[in-house]
Amino acid sequence: MNNRPIQTIAQIPTNLAGKIEDFARQIDIIAKDNLVAIYLYGSVTHKVFDDQSANIKLLIVLKSAKVEAIENISPAIAKAKNNYNIDTTIITKEEVKTSADVFPIEFTDMKVKKFLIIGDDVFKNIKISMEDLRRSCELELKKRLINLRSFFVLNLKHPKLLVENLLQDLSGFLMQADTVLYLKAGHFANSTEELLKEIYKDFHIQNTTLKKVYEIYKDASKAPTDLLEIIDLYNDYLAVVMKVAQFADALQVYKD
Repeated sequence: MNNRPIQTIAQIPTNLAGKIEDFARQIDIIAKDNLVAIYLYGSVTHKVFDDQSANIKLLIVLKSAKVEAIENISPAIAKAKNNYNIDTTIITKEEVKTSADVFPIEFTDMKVKKFLIIGDDVFKNIKISMEDLRRSCELELKKRLINLRSFFVLNLKHPKLLVENLLQDLSGFLMQADTVLYLKAGHFANSTEELLKEIYKDFHIQNTTLKKVYEIYKDASKAPTDLLEIIDLYNDYLAVVMKVAQFADALQVYKD
């Protein structure tokens, strides 16, 4: 069952696609009939943020994930992590059937976006509750809010670190906001600019702060250096994250 066709990933940069395809071929050859599928998910599947330095996340679906079954693929996984910055998660086909309620964000990525690299589409018939997805989005957004506050308290005397933290946080936050948009409107944004417009139009949240942080991300020379200005920017960013979390909390989704 090895040497199955690799799906071309036209939506992502060629250099990333090549790394993923090479890795998938290795796993297919080593795991043989135990490999069910490999999926790409996470930041590189979102069109709202172009971050080629982000970790590549792959889900490996196996028939069996017993130690003796995964021992043979461990060298390839370790090499991919060290050389290509590829993060892998191993799950069994049976676990896919029973885990949509605890991994609704990740499963939605793989079911809706269909970034199947190799194998059978095991998510095709998986039912994902919109309420589970909404609750998970709210949880992740509120965790983000708490972590941002904690970082601020511990690093108030280090303004440069505060700016860096906002820039590091932005991609993850935009992905979460994009998933909330999917809950609200039934689709993901096609670009960062579109998402920022949707945040204003559909969420009724001012997007000026996000635009500013995004501009700083693209051009570090635009970062503020004055402490008070940095504190204001951080405070405004916190306010946006809080409002999106509140929006997710209040969002009414159809029951399924």
